[in-house]
Amino acid sequence: MTHPTCDKEAIEELRFRVSNNQLTDFAGYASKDELYRAVEAMGDSPDPDIRGHVQFILYLLDRERAFTHLIRCLSDPDEYCRAVAVELLGWYGEKITPYLIPLLQNDPCPGFRTVAAGMLGYFGT
Repeated sequence: MTHPTCDKEAIEELRFRVSNNQLTDFAGYASKDELYRAVEAMGDSPDPDIRGHVQFILYLLDRERAFTHLIRCLSDPDEYCRAVAVELLGWYGEKITPYLIPLLQNDPCPGFRTVAAGMLGYFGT
């Protein structure tokens, strides 16, 4: 695979490879860091499907490093992208509580508020 682009098919293939531990060559990049930065740049895509794939890929490549990106995704205009971010942020535990409470109180989408409330309930906060 050549360097990933904002092409939906290419990012889906990359997500599949990363998810199934089939990424042995950094997708044509010299290092995992270069791949991470390239994928992170795709997080600005106008396509919410691509932004969702980016979240999963970054999380799988480096969970600690992905935290900041996932927090930014909590303000994504797409409800699905925000919900994916909340679910992935669940790995970080109670650390995300201060980020979820304002969403629970202010997000205009009831479905998303339900996801945020569910995650807070999971932590018992």
